[in-house]
Amino acid sequence: MTPFRMTKVVRYILLIICLLIYIYNIQLQAIPIAAKTLLAVPGFIYFTDKKSKVTYQKLQKYIKLFGVALLLFLWGLFTMVINGSDEMLYLAYIKNFLLWFFEVYFLCHLAKGIVSSFLDLCKIITIVVAFESLLALCLKFNPSFAEIVSNIVEMKVYQVSFDNYMDTSDLTDFSRIIGFGNAVYFGVLTSCTLGLISGAYVLYHSKSIFIYIVCYIIISIVSIMTARIAVVPVVLGLALVLFYHAKERNGHVIGTTILISLSAFVTIHLAQTFLPDNMLEWQMELFGNMTENSESERLQEWLINTKFENKTLFIGDAHYKVGDFAYYKNVDIGFYRQIFYSGLIGLSIILYYNIMILKYIKKSDISDKSLGPYVSVLFICYLISMFKGDINYVELYLLVLMMFDFSIKKNVLTK
Repeated sequence: MTPFRMTKVVRYILLIICLLIYIYNIQLQAIPIAAKTLLAVPGFIYFTDKKSKVTYQKLQKYIKLFGVALLLFLWGLFTMVINGSDEMLYLAYIKNFLLWFFEVYFLCHLAKGIVSSFLDLCKIITIVVAFESLLALCLKFNPSFAEIVSNIVEMKVYQVSFDNYMDTSDLTDFSRIIGFGNAVYFGVLTSCTLGLISGAYVLYHSKSIFIYIVCYIIISIVSIMTARIAVVPVVLGLALVLFYHAKERNGHVIGTTILISLSAFVTIHLAQTFLPDNMLEWQMELFGNMTENSESERLQEWLINTKFENKTLFIGDAHYKVGDFAYYKNVDIGFYRQIFYSGLIGLSIILYYNIMILKYIKKSDISDKSLGPYVSVLFICYLISMFKGDINYVELYLLVLMMFDFSIKKNVLTK
């Protein structure tokens, strides 16, 4: 079968759209399944085509990754049987890995000739995340646009009121920004982390950085207005830029520091000028909580009062959720949710799974010394995120890894 040939411009536009769908897991009203799942169909077709020339050597690492996903599923099955539970949480790891593989393989096919280096990949990721952030701003401040979008894209969000969850279709009726797909509340962390850390890589390596500074500011503002914990990847991304320059001792660290300070000043000024009062008050609560130590005291009290039985600690209780919205034992911390479900053994497999993919990414170009810090900051963001809630970065790690294997031909920087 001969794949359909597209011009480079058409492929670039389609790549942007498909990356939006993949990164944000956008759900369309007219389709009963996630739109990104449809990407697996052409991905499978291109993968099985004779001209794809996919070697066993390239597939070997993905077979190993699938083996870890299978091990996690089997462990979840074991703890389910022991505990007499019917929550098959880890089946998704097998299903999702196969779907993500073929979805990303299609993205890699679109990216050929467009993404020729890791710098190119970071640029396009930064632009995609910034573009979604702009769309999210429009959803918040333009009710007409929000109404049109909600007729096309699934935009169900929930807010807590007197311990009950109520569905609301008015996206402007929030003290925070509601984005597309998974860019809602805490879920925005995966996309904004990848966008910001990729943006930091671009700010260090690219000669033309103005547009990416603007992108970084846009992503930062919108992400923090979506979930305040997004301040973590914002700060770590800036720290990564400073680390890159400081490591070379090239004198750029001073100029970069000044540029970051000016950008922060402009960002704060714009927020104070244009944000509604309820959004500003919500943001200021973060600093109030930090000053009063109420959040840390609540967390400390919760940690002290939460006890694990020996069985639970090692193999878990095989329970994750209670009803549609509540979590088992009312747990917020992601590490604890996983321990309650599958114990320390299950959590260890999950951490190993993440580390394994990141190590493969780091080894994809051993000549690029800045790739190690990039991967390290991604993992630090993941660990910090897990103290807030349970979150999955694997599908985005897989995107980066497969781009190295199936799209990037020469691991060289293109300015």
